[in-house]
Amino acid sequence: MAYEPLSRRVKERLMSASQRLRTANPTAYVGHLIEDSFSYPQGDLRYARNAFSPGAAPFGPVFGASHPRALSFNMEPLGPDASGCDRRDAASREMRRLVSENFGREALHWFDSASEGQRGALRRADLNYGAFFGSSFDNDGLQSAVVTYENGGAGSNDVNPQLARLVMSAMSSLPGARPVFTTLVAGRDYGSQRITLLLTNGI
Repeated sequence: MAYEPLSRRVKERLMSASQRLRTANPTAYVGHLIEDSFSYPQGDLRYARNAFSPGAAPFGPVFGASHPRALSFNMEPLGPDASGCDRRDAASREMRRLVSENFGREALHWFDSASEGQRGALRRADLNYGAFFGSSFDNDGLQSAVVTYENGGAGSNDVNPQLARLVMSAMSSLPGARPVFTTLVAGRDYGSQRITLLLTNGI
């Protein structure tokens, strides 16, 4: 007997939420990625093995007071059997496609430049989750797309020089701090990059 993949339930709920909030339907933009990421049935124990939301399927809504009518969510791409490198590459491809198709050439150039250190990296056995992916929608379509790369560095190859200096300053002021991931956000008229540090020895 054929089982129903979790992707079908996820897409149905997104479609229903988009109708209530009167936003664009996210499945028209990222439906294929959702299908590739949730191909097992709901409740499959393999979904619990993830870094995004351990013990549950790696998908979650995002709510923001600044955009109360937006439909936003984050997820771990490609499902439980994918490697960290595969997730990193898939999230990068999805970001490039969405940015190019919805925000234009200049936005794609910014993303390519900002993510070059991650996209150009060799396959690494030490990656765990590799990358998370997120997107936000309003009544005009795609509002923004987000990728979070594992092990965001502070070197000039990973981030812009100004941010690299800020990160190095923070790390020198907080001994034991190390970068754990870098996040890139591409919106209709803006792009941003941030690095999250982990304190390994307390304060």
